[in-house]
Amino acid sequence: MSAKMSNGEFKNDVAMRGKGVYGANSGQQHSAMLSALPLITKSVADSWGKRPYTDRPFTIAEYGCSDGKNSVEPIAAALRGTADAKHVQLFLSDQPSNDFAATSKNVQKIGEDGEKDGISIFTAMVPRSFYKQVLAPNSADMGFSLMSIHYVDKMPPLREGEFPFDTSRKETRRQTWEKDFCSFLRLRSSELVDGSSLVLSQLSEPPEGGDNFAVVGQALGAGAQDMIKDNLLSHDLFKHFELPTWYPEPERMRELVASVGGWAVKDLFQQEIEHPASVELKKRRAEKEDPEDLEWYAGKVIDWLAAVVSGYFLKTVAITAGDMNEEQREKLLQEWISRSKKRFLADSKDAKVTSWLVFARLQKC
Repeated sequence: MSAKMSNGEFKNDVAMRGKGVYGANSGQQHSAMLSALPLITKSVADSWGKRPYTDRPFTIAEYGCSDGKNSVEPIAAALRGTADAKHVQLFLSDQPSNDFAATSKNVQKIGEDGEKDGISIFTAMVPRSFYKQVLAPNSADMGFSLMSIHYVDKMPPLREGEFPFDTSRKETRRQTWEKDFCSFLRLRSSELVDGSSLVLSQLSEPPEGGDNFAVVGQALGAGAQDMIKDNLLSHDLFKHFELPTWYPEPERMRELVASVGGWAVKDLFQQEIEHPASVELKKRRAEKEDPEDLEWYAGKVIDWLAAVVSGYFLKTVAITAGDMNEEQREKLLQEWISRSKKRFLADSKDAKVTSWLVFARLQKC
């Protein structure tokens, strides 16, 4: 849940789980990132040597870096395309509440490797939402944002009697995301130089309908319901708990890019990404069916999604659970995760966990 603003809106100021938790549980994000690497390589090939500025470093911007665990390989792919560059500048942006100490630790090796290759790499971290201006005008040669832009900036408050899962609320999320996505593109257009590229990936609507990672979401919902029954969580939880996200269809994304103008769609495709733990479980069970593997699997997939949504859960608990300190809220979070693992093991066992993503490479005209 996002923090309430004075004008009645809800601002999404939540970052991914810090202290290494998100990085340790972002295996599916890593798999998705690998699919974006060829687009990163193409972007650098298009922009390197064609930029209008020769008196500054080649500049790469990431919008939504989280703890940097999945930033290293995209940046390394970009640097391979600028092998003869002498100076490279990196801007890594995320919410002010992001764990930038973890980011710094994870990306430190990039600068060290650059020095070995004779490249001076200057890294800057920008604690600012990418729904604001992040860089000075015409200052970046390429940008990328992976698994981040399905989040919106602000959500209107729920209407009287409305719930987050109502059709009317889903329509509100759609409209809000489309407005924010167009704003994101306009902001990046001012920051990137002409001819540069922007690589994007985000969760998208599955081609045959349904929900992404449905079985994991159901287990988390069931775990919360168990806690409500035991009076550990307020009944108001489900009235307020809402992920401020929207997963568009690929063609709708193309239409929105065209409506903004100033961008050419060079690549756009949809791909199903299976959670690596799901892939690993199939391998294990092909050799031997061990009940401990199912427990391992439940732990992996629940910890993965919990690392993403924990901040929203804690915000909602703070709103609905009355006078409760941070330690007590954290204890509830861990109880929720534990119960959700048990529910997944009981209800889903070895069910496949998968997500559909849309990947795009846009070039600034």
